[in-house]
Amino acid sequence: MNTYTESQRMFDSTFNKIIILLVVVLFGKILYTNITEGFQTSSILSLILLPLCIVLFIVFKVKTNITKESINVKIVPFNLTNQTILWSDTKKVEVVEYSAIKEYGGWGYRRSKTGKAINPSGKHGLKIHFKDGTHLLVGTRRPDELSEFIKNIKK
Repeated sequence: MNTYTESQRMFDSTFNKIIILLVVVLFGKILYTNITEGFQTSSILSLILLPLCIVLFIVFKVKTNITKESINVKIVPFNLTNQTILWSDTKKVEVVEYSAIKEYGGWGYRRSKTGKAINPSGKHGLKIHFKDGTHLLVGTRRPDELSEFIKNIKK
């Protein structure tokens, strides 16, 4: 196996589906209120922004591609190209279990004091420690497979 590839959607977890459902209910409530009581500017803005948020939530995807040469991460629809991390730029790479809320304040694209996290959902990730002391955590739903792949390419 020369390449590890993983694609994660924000919409895949049950928690995220519940959030989408709540947003849809809120959208319906705003729409119903506007139909029965008359449209207002702030409500029209909400009726435009809520569907846009739902679409972004569904479309958001993190693609990870790891080879012997580099780690490539792409956030769809925001990145047009991959973020390429060369192995020579890293100090240490490990598969970790983490708390998205405690360590990063939630899921998605997050920043902390020492680095960044790209975690659509879950509690496992590839933590990339850079030589400058910062780190990047990329979420994974297949921690065992990823860990085995990392061990094999380091040989």
